[in-house]
Amino acid sequence: MAPSDDGFGQLLETGEYSDCIIVCIGPEVNYEFRTHKSVVCCQSPVLRAAFNRSSMENSPDTILIEDYDLTTVAHMMDFLYKKSYSVNVTDVDDKDISNKLIQHIRVNAIAECYKIEQLKSLASSQFHSLLESSFTITGLAHVITELSAINETSMKADLASALSKNPANAVKYLSAQRGKVDELWFYVLLCFGLEHGAIQSHLDKTQAMLSHEETEMENVRSKLSEVMTELSDAKVELSSTKTELSDLKTLYHVTQSQLQRLEAALLTKETQLSTTNAGLAHSKNDLSNVEILHSRELTKVKAQLANVKVELANTTAKPTRQNASRQGLTANQKDELADFKACVKKVNDTNECRHCGESFKWRVDGALNLRCGACTTRN
Repeated sequence: MAPSDDGFGQLLETGEYSDCIIVCIGPEVNYEFRTHKSVVCCQSPVLRAAFNRSSMENSPDTILIEDYDLTTVAHMMDFLYKKSYSVNVTDVDDKDISNKLIQHIRVNAIAECYKIEQLKSLASSQFHSLLESSFTITGLAHVITELSAINETSMKADLASALSKNPANAVKYLSAQRGKVDELWFYVLLCFGLEHGAIQSHLDKTQAMLSHEETEMENVRSKLSEVMTELSDAKVELSSTKTELSDLKTLYHVTQSQLQRLEAALLTKETQLSTTNAGLAHSKNDLSNVEILHSRELTKVKAQLANVKVELANTTAKPTRQNASRQGLTANQKDELADFKACVKKVNDTNECRHCGESFKWRVDGALNLRCGACTTRN
Protein backbone atom coordinates (compact mmCIF):
# COMPACT_ATOMS: atom_id res chain seq x y z
CA MET A 1 0.00 0.00 0.00
CA ALA A 2 1.45 3.34 -1.06
CA PRO A 3 2.01 5.95 1.64
CA SER A 4 -0.02 9.13 1.86
CA ASP A 5 1.22 12.56 2.74
CA ASP A 6 0.33 12.12 6.41
CA GLY A 7 3.70 12.73 8.08
CA PHE A 8 5.80 11.08 5.37
CA GLY A 9 6.90 14.40 3.91
CA GLN A 10 8.39 15.32 7.28
CA LEU A 11 10.29 12.02 7.36
CA LEU A 12 11.87 12.91 4.00
CA GLU A 13 12.85 16.35 5.21
CA THR A 14 14.34 15.22 8.55
CA GLY A 15 15.66 11.80 7.54
CA GLU A 16 14.49 10.45 10.88
CA TYR A 17 14.50 6.62 11.13
CA SER A 18 16.24 6.43 7.74
CA ASP A 19 17.59 3.00 6.83
CA CYS A 20 18.86 3.66 3.30
CA ILE A 21 20.40 6.49 1.27
CA ILE A 22 19.81 7.63 -2.31
CA VAL A 23 22.65 9.86 -3.62
CA CYS A 24 22.20 12.20 -6.58
CA ILE A 25 25.58 12.62 -8.28
CA GLY A 26 25.88 16.23 -9.43
CA PRO A 27 28.48 17.93 -11.65
CA GLU A 28 29.96 19.78 -8.68
CA VAL A 29 28.40 18.42 -5.46
CA ASN A 30 26.46 15.30 -4.50
CA TYR A 31 23.20 15.37 -2.55
CA GLU A 32 22.01 12.62 -0.19
CA PHE A 33 18.38 11.73 0.37
CA ARG A 34 18.04 9.84 3.68
CA THR A 35 15.14 7.52 2.83
CA HIS A 36 13.20 4.56 4.17
CA LYS A 37 12.96 1.18 2.45
CA SER A 38 9.37 0.72 3.57
CA VAL A 39 8.43 3.85 1.62
CA VAL A 40 10.51 3.69 -1.55
CA CYS A 41 10.75 -0.06 -2.18
CA CYS A 42 7.00 -0.66 -2.17
CA GLN A 43 6.54 1.90 -4.98
CA SER A 44 9.57 1.15 -7.19
CA PRO A 45 10.51 -2.44 -8.08
CA VAL A 46 13.81 -1.15 -9.43
CA LEU A 47 14.78 0.45 -6.12
CA ARG A 48 13.56 -2.66 -4.25
CA ALA A 49 15.78 -4.92 -6.36
CA ALA A 50 18.76 -2.61 -5.88
CA PHE A 51 18.45 -2.52 -2.10
CA ASN A 52 17.88 -6.30 -1.95
CA ARG A 53 21.06 -6.82 -3.93
CA SER A 54 22.97 -4.56 -1.52
CA SER A 55 21.71 -6.56 1.46
CA MET A 56 22.76 -9.88 -0.12
CA GLU A 57 26.22 -8.50 -0.88
CA ASN A 58 26.56 -6.98 2.60
CA SER A 59 27.11 -3.60 0.95
CA PRO A 60 26.00 -0.24 2.40
CA ASP A 61 22.34 0.49 1.69
CA THR A 62 23.21 3.29 -0.72
CA ILE A 63 22.08 3.80 -4.31
CA LEU A 64 23.72 6.28 -6.69
CA ILE A 65 21.70 8.15 -9.34
CA GLU A 66 23.94 9.69 -12.00
CA ASP A 67 21.74 10.08 -15.10
CA TYR A 68 19.28 12.67 -13.75
CA ASP A 69 19.69 16.18 -12.33
CA LEU A 70 18.97 17.02 -8.70
CA THR A 71 15.65 18.77 -9.45
CA THR A 72 14.27 15.73 -11.25
CA VAL A 73 15.40 13.34 -8.49
CA ALA A 74 13.85 15.66 -5.88
CA HIS A 75 10.52 15.58 -7.76
CA MET A 76 10.61 11.77 -7.68
CA MET A 77 11.36 11.73 -3.95
CA ASP A 78 8.53 14.20 -3.29
CA PHE A 79 6.14 11.90 -5.10
CA LEU A 80 7.31 8.80 -3.20
CA TYR A 81 6.66 10.52 0.15
CA LYS A 82 3.86 13.00 -0.73
CA LYS A 83 2.16 11.42 -3.78
CA SER A 84 2.70 14.66 -5.72
CA TYR A 85 5.36 17.08 -6.87
CA SER A 86 5.20 20.73 -7.82
CA VAL A 87 7.12 22.71 -10.42
CA ASN A 88 7.91 26.16 -9.11
CA VAL A 89 7.08 28.99 -11.52
CA THR A 90 8.22 32.55 -10.86
CA ASP A 91 6.64 34.00 -13.98
CA VAL A 92 4.36 32.95 -16.77
CA ASP A 93 6.63 34.12 -19.59
CA ASP A 94 7.32 31.92 -22.59
CA LYS A 95 10.73 30.75 -21.40
CA ASP A 96 9.38 29.71 -18.01
CA ILE A 97 6.55 27.74 -19.64
CA SER A 98 9.03 25.78 -21.77
CA ASN A 99 11.15 25.06 -18.67
CA LYS A 100 8.09 23.68 -16.86
CA LEU A 101 7.29 21.44 -19.82
CA ILE A 102 10.88 20.17 -19.81
CA GLN A 103 10.69 19.38 -16.07
CA HIS A 104 7.54 17.28 -16.60
CA ILE A 105 9.27 15.43 -19.47
CA ARG A 106 12.24 14.61 -17.23
CA VAL A 107 9.99 13.42 -14.39
CA ASN A 108 8.24 11.14 -16.88
CA ALA A 109 11.64 9.77 -17.92
CA ILE A 110 12.84 9.02 -14.37
CA ALA A 111 9.47 7.43 -13.55
CA GLU A 112 9.90 5.15 -16.57
CA CYS A 113 13.44 4.29 -15.45
CA TYR A 114 12.43 3.29 -11.91
CA LYS A 115 9.05 1.83 -12.95
CA ILE A 116 6.91 4.22 -10.89
CA GLU A 117 3.76 4.11 -13.01
CA GLN A 118 1.67 6.55 -10.94
CA LEU A 119 4.43 9.18 -11.17
CA LYS A 120 4.68 8.64 -14.92
CA SER A 121 0.95 9.18 -15.34
CA LEU A 122 1.07 12.30 -13.15
CA ALA A 123 3.91 13.82 -15.20
CA SER A 124 2.06 13.18 -18.48
CA SER A 125 -1.15 14.66 -17.02
CA GLN A 126 0.58 17.84 -15.85
CA PHE A 127 2.37 18.15 -19.23
CA HIS A 128 -1.01 17.93 -21.00
CA SER A 129 -2.65 20.48 -18.67
CA LEU A 130 0.17 22.97 -19.16
CA LEU A 131 -0.02 22.69 -22.96
CA GLU A 132 -3.78 23.28 -22.82
CA SER A 133 -3.55 26.34 -20.58
CA SER A 134 -0.28 28.12 -21.35
CA PHE A 135 1.24 26.77 -24.59
CA THR A 136 3.45 29.10 -26.69
CA ILE A 137 5.66 28.48 -29.72
CA THR A 138 8.69 30.19 -28.19
CA GLY A 139 11.15 27.79 -26.58
CA LEU A 140 9.62 24.84 -28.40
CA ALA A 141 13.01 23.69 -29.74
CA HIS A 142 14.28 22.75 -26.28
CA VAL A 143 11.00 21.04 -25.40
CA ILE A 144 11.10 18.84 -28.51
CA THR A 145 14.79 18.05 -27.94
CA GLU A 146 13.96 16.75 -24.45
CA LEU A 147 10.90 14.90 -25.71
CA SER A 148 12.87 13.16 -28.45
CA ALA A 149 15.04 11.48 -25.78
CA ILE A 150 12.15 9.48 -24.27
CA ASN A 151 9.64 7.00 -25.61
CA GLU A 152 6.42 8.63 -24.46
CA THR A 153 3.72 8.64 -27.15
CA SER A 154 1.08 10.49 -25.13
CA MET A 155 3.31 13.51 -24.57
CA LYS A 156 4.27 13.63 -28.25
CA ALA A 157 0.59 13.44 -29.16
CA ASP A 158 -0.24 16.29 -26.78
CA LEU A 159 2.52 18.43 -28.28
CA ALA A 160 1.39 17.70 -31.83
CA SER A 161 -2.17 18.60 -30.89
CA ALA A 162 -1.00 21.94 -29.49
CA LEU A 163 1.02 22.65 -32.62
CA SER A 164 -1.88 21.81 -34.91
CA LYS A 165 -3.89 24.69 -33.46
CA ASN A 166 -1.56 27.18 -35.17
CA PRO A 167 0.30 25.36 -37.96
CA ALA A 168 1.53 28.48 -39.78
CA ASN A 169 3.33 29.83 -36.73
CA ALA A 170 4.66 26.36 -35.92
CA VAL A 171 6.16 25.91 -39.40
CA LYS A 172 7.55 29.45 -39.37
CA TYR A 173 9.18 28.89 -35.99
CA LEU A 174 10.63 25.53 -36.94
CA SER A 175 12.04 27.01 -40.17
CA ALA A 176 13.84 29.66 -38.14
CA GLN A 177 15.49 26.91 -36.09
CA ARG A 178 17.47 25.43 -39.02
CA GLY A 179 20.43 23.55 -37.66
CA LYS A 180 18.60 22.75 -34.39
CA VAL A 181 15.57 20.95 -35.78
CA ASP A 182 15.77 17.16 -35.87
CA GLU A 183 13.56 14.66 -37.64
CA LEU A 184 11.25 14.33 -34.60
CA TRP A 185 9.74 17.78 -35.18
CA PHE A 186 8.69 16.94 -38.71
CA TYR A 187 7.55 13.47 -37.66
CA VAL A 188 5.26 15.03 -35.06
CA LEU A 189 3.91 17.57 -37.52
CA LEU A 190 3.23 14.99 -40.25
CA CYS A 191 1.67 12.38 -37.94
CA PHE A 192 -0.88 14.70 -36.38
CA GLY A 193 -2.31 16.51 -39.35
CA LEU A 194 -0.77 19.93 -39.78
CA GLU A 195 -1.45 21.61 -43.09
CA HIS A 196 0.18 19.51 -45.78
CA GLY A 197 1.12 22.41 -48.01
CA ALA A 198 3.04 24.28 -45.34
CA ILE A 199 4.81 21.11 -44.28
CA GLN A 200 5.65 20.14 -47.84
CA SER A 201 6.95 23.62 -48.56
CA HIS A 202 9.10 23.49 -45.50
CA LEU A 203 10.31 20.01 -46.40
CA ASP A 204 11.18 21.17 -49.93
CA LYS A 205 13.15 24.10 -48.56
CA THR A 206 14.85 21.84 -46.10
CA GLN A 207 15.68 19.35 -48.85
CA ALA A 208 17.09 22.15 -51.00
CA MET A 209 19.21 23.36 -48.11
CA LEU A 210 20.40 19.83 -47.43
CA SER A 211 21.27 19.38 -51.12
CA HIS A 212 23.17 22.66 -51.10
CA GLU A 213 24.99 21.66 -47.95
CA GLU A 214 25.79 18.28 -49.50
CA THR A 215 27.29 20.07 -52.52
CA GLU A 216 29.31 22.33 -50.26
CA MET A 217 30.40 19.34 -48.25
CA GLU A 218 31.50 17.56 -51.43
CA ASN A 219 33.47 20.65 -52.44
CA VAL A 220 35.07 20.70 -49.03
CA ARG A 221 35.93 17.01 -49.37
CA SER A 222 37.44 17.68 -52.81
CA LYS A 223 39.49 20.58 -51.50
CA LEU A 224 40.51 18.51 -48.52
CA SER A 225 41.63 15.73 -50.86
CA GLU A 226 43.67 18.24 -52.86
CA VAL A 227 45.20 19.60 -49.70
CA MET A 228 46.04 16.07 -48.53
CA THR A 229 47.65 15.35 -51.92
CA GLU A 230 49.66 18.56 -51.72
CA LEU A 231 50.61 17.69 -48.17
CA SER A 232 51.76 14.24 -49.27
CA ASP A 233 53.82 15.78 -52.10
CA ALA A 234 55.25 18.29 -49.67
CA LYS A 235 56.22 15.46 -47.31
CA VAL A 236 57.97 13.63 -50.17
CA GLU A 237 59.74 16.83 -51.20
CA LEU A 238 60.69 17.51 -47.60
CA SER A 239 62.09 14.00 -47.28
CA SER A 240 64.10 14.49 -50.49
CA THR A 241 65.33 17.87 -49.27
CA LYS A 242 66.39 16.35 -45.96
CA THR A 243 68.32 13.65 -47.84
CA GLU A 244 70.03 16.26 -50.04
CA LEU A 245 70.81 18.33 -46.97
CA SER A 246 72.33 15.29 -45.27
CA ASP A 247 74.46 14.61 -48.38
CA LEU A 248 75.55 18.26 -48.47
CA LYS A 249 76.49 18.13 -44.80
CA THR A 250 78.56 14.99 -45.41
CA LEU A 251 80.24 16.60 -48.44
CA TYR A 252 80.85 19.75 -46.40
CA HIS A 253 82.55 17.78 -43.62
CA VAL A 254 84.68 15.84 -46.15
CA THR A 255 85.63 19.05 -47.98
CA GLN A 256 86.38 20.81 -44.71
CA SER A 257 88.64 17.92 -43.67
CA GLN A 258 90.45 18.03 -47.03
CA LEU A 259 90.79 21.80 -46.75
CA GLN A 260 92.31 21.47 -43.29
CA ARG A 261 94.81 18.93 -44.62
CA LEU A 262 95.66 21.20 -47.56
CA GLU A 263 96.08 24.17 -45.24
CA ALA A 264 98.41 22.12 -43.02
CA ALA A 265 100.39 20.99 -46.09
CA LEU A 266 100.54 24.58 -47.38
CA LEU A 267 101.79 25.79 -44.02
CA THR A 268 104.48 23.10 -44.09
CA LYS A 269 105.49 24.09 -47.63
CA GLU A 270 105.61 27.76 -46.65
CA THR A 271 107.83 26.89 -43.69
CA GLN A 272 110.09 24.82 -45.93
CA LEU A 273 110.17 27.60 -48.53
CA SER A 274 111.05 30.14 -45.86
CA THR A 275 113.82 27.88 -44.61
CA THR A 276 115.06 27.32 -48.18
CA ASN A 277 114.99 31.04 -48.94
CA ALA A 278 116.95 31.74 -45.76
CA GLY A 279 119.46 29.04 -46.74
CA LEU A 280 119.72 30.47 -50.26
CA ALA A 281 120.30 33.95 -48.89
CA HIS A 282 123.00 32.61 -46.59
CA SER A 283 124.53 30.61 -49.46
CA LYS A 284 124.48 33.67 -51.72
CA ASN A 285 126.26 35.64 -49.02
CA ASP A 286 128.86 32.89 -48.57
CA LEU A 287 129.30 32.60 -52.35
CA SER A 288 129.77 36.34 -52.65
CA ASN A 289 132.42 36.26 -49.92
CA VAL A 290 134.16 33.33 -51.63
CA GLU A 291 134.10 35.12 -54.98
CA ILE A 292 135.59 38.23 -53.40
CA LEU A 293 138.31 36.13 -51.75
CA HIS A 294 139.05 34.25 -54.98
CA SER A 295 139.16 37.51 -56.88
CA ARG A 296 141.70 38.89 -54.45
CA GLU A 297 143.81 35.71 -54.57
CA LEU A 298 143.61 35.66 -58.36
CA THR A 299 144.80 39.23 -58.47
CA LYS A 300 147.75 38.33 -56.25
CA VAL A 301 148.56 35.23 -58.32
CA LYS A 302 148.32 37.21 -61.54
CA ALA A 303 150.71 39.79 -60.07
CA GLN A 304 153.09 37.06 -58.98
CA LEU A 305 152.80 35.41 -62.39
CA ALA A 306 153.52 38.71 -64.05
CA ASN A 307 156.61 39.10 -61.88
CA VAL A 308 157.68 35.59 -62.78
CA LYS A 309 157.16 36.32 -66.46
CA VAL A 310 159.22 39.51 -66.12
CA GLU A 311 161.92 37.63 -64.39
CA LEU A 312 161.71 34.94 -67.06
CA ALA A 313 161.93 37.54 -69.77
CA ASN A 314 164.86 39.21 -68.10
CA THR A 315 166.47 35.84 -67.75
CA THR A 316 166.06 34.95 -71.44
CA ALA A 317 167.06 38.44 -72.66
CA LYS A 318 170.46 38.91 -70.91
CA PRO A 319 173.31 40.55 -72.89
CA THR A 320 175.39 38.60 -75.22
CA ARG A 321 178.24 38.71 -72.75
CA GLN A 322 176.30 36.29 -70.67
CA ASN A 323 175.54 33.95 -73.57
CA ALA A 324 178.79 32.20 -73.09
CA SER A 325 178.13 31.59 -69.45
CA ARG A 326 174.50 30.65 -70.22
CA GLN A 327 175.68 28.33 -72.86
CA GLY A 328 177.96 27.01 -70.26
CA LEU A 329 175.07 26.11 -67.94
CA THR A 330 175.34 22.76 -66.41
CA ALA A 331 172.96 19.99 -67.32
CA ASN A 332 171.42 20.19 -63.87
CA GLN A 333 170.57 23.88 -64.29
CA LYS A 334 169.04 23.20 -67.68
CA ASP A 335 166.82 20.53 -66.14
CA GLU A 336 165.67 22.92 -63.40
CA LEU A 337 164.86 25.57 -65.98
CA ALA A 338 162.86 23.10 -68.03
CA ASP A 339 160.96 21.99 -64.91
CA PHE A 340 160.14 25.60 -64.06
CA LYS A 341 158.79 26.27 -67.53
CA ALA A 342 156.71 23.10 -67.38
CA CYS A 343 155.38 24.16 -63.96
CA VAL A 344 154.40 27.60 -65.26
CA LYS A 345 152.62 26.00 -68.24
CA LYS A 346 150.80 23.55 -65.99
CA VAL A 347 149.66 26.38 -63.73
CA ASN A 348 148.29 28.26 -66.71
CA ASP A 349 146.51 25.14 -68.00
CA THR A 350 144.93 24.14 -64.62
CA ASN A 351 141.21 25.17 -64.28
CA GLU A 352 140.27 23.64 -60.90
CA CYS A 353 141.95 22.42 -57.72
CA ARG A 354 142.59 18.71 -57.69
CA HIS A 355 141.72 18.57 -53.98
CA CYS A 356 138.57 20.71 -53.49
CA GLY A 357 137.37 20.94 -57.09
CA GLU A 358 136.94 24.72 -56.88
CA SER A 359 138.13 27.09 -59.61
CA PHE A 360 141.92 27.09 -59.33
CA LYS A 361 143.03 30.44 -58.02
CA TRP A 362 146.55 29.80 -56.82
CA ARG A 363 148.98 31.68 -54.63
CA VAL A 364 152.62 31.28 -53.58
CA ASP A 365 153.39 31.15 -49.88
CA GLY A 366 156.52 32.44 -48.16
CA ALA A 367 158.34 29.17 -48.81
CA LEU A 368 157.57 29.52 -52.53
CA ASN A 369 155.00 26.69 -52.38
CA LEU A 370 152.14 26.90 -54.92
CA ARG A 371 148.80 26.58 -52.97
CA CYS A 372 145.05 26.57 -53.88
CA GLY A 373 143.40 29.88 -53.08
CA ALA A 374 140.23 28.11 -51.80
CA CYS A 375 141.45 25.17 -49.73
CA THR A 376 145.14 26.32 -49.34
CA THR A 377 146.30 22.82 -50.27
CA ARG A 378 149.76 22.68 -51.84
CA ASN A 379 149.69 21.77 -55.54
